[in-house]
Amino acid sequence: LLEAGNMDARTAALCGMTIEAHGSMLIAAEQPHSGKTTTLTALLDFLPNATRRVFIRGWAETFDFLGQTRPEATLLLANELSSHLPVYLWGPKAVRVFETLRRGYALASTLHADSCDEALAQLVGELGVDRRDLARVNLLMVMRIYATTGGGYARRVVSLHRLVPRGGNVTALSLVEHDERADSHEHDESAEIDLL
Repeated sequence: LLEAGNMDARTAALCGMTIEAHGSMLIAAEQPHSGKTTTLTALLDFLPNATRRVFIRGWAETFDFLGQTRPEATLLLANELSSHLPVYLWGPKAVRVFETLRRGYALASTLHADSCDEALAQLVGELGVDRRDLARVNLLMVMRIYATTGGGYARRVVSLHRLVPRGGNVTALSLVEHDERADSHEHDESAEIDLL
């Protein structure tokens, strides 16, 4: 992913440290094949060996894991936050998964959105996630796929935001923005300081 230029090493390090520290992360992209699942899967390599992975079973989820796991040592993995397939997570069960973050669980998933604002509007407005629960998600990444002049494709992280609670709401602080013209990632060092 680094060799392909999908992200720079500093962005990868921020994501890796968040995952390693039992943080939650969502990766959004509007277009299919933008690399969100591949990127999330790669970042899971930063999980400590002792972390238990629980795969959320979409519409069939029973939440039995709540009585069988320690929140501080468990990462919940949802294939995708959407209503397109039964294996995906949406509706009241998705809202309940976000509520588990209050107990100390961490969550990693993907969704279809083209910007941080669009993702937040979808999760709060369409899905009905409580803003305070959404603010417990540490990072929200947005990716896009571009056609290159040689007839190929380039996948890029176009933004990385840190979600923080503010007066019962959720605020997104920009950590990383992609400069398409220079094909580089620009970092806001002041926003990165107290990420973890």
